Amino acid sequence: MTRRIFAFFMALATICFASLVRAEDYPSRLITIEAPYSPGSSVDIMARMIADRLHQQFDQTVIVEIMPAPAVRLG
Repeated sequence: MTRRIFAFFMALATICFASLVRAEDYPSRLITIEAPYSPGSSVDIMARMIADRLHQQFDQTVIVEIMPAPAVRLG
């Protein structure tokens, strides 16, 4: 019986102290968006528009990286 009471109070203490733990603000680091198409494409333009909105909302640096897929060589 005392084990159950002890377990109950330990669970209660865990719940009470868990609310005191704070997570760090999101985002705490640089945000990177990878655009898989060439510069100037509609995907690139949309990624830059989204990056601008994210920068305004989070007040965090947002970078758009253009990473086109490598050319496939047949043969």
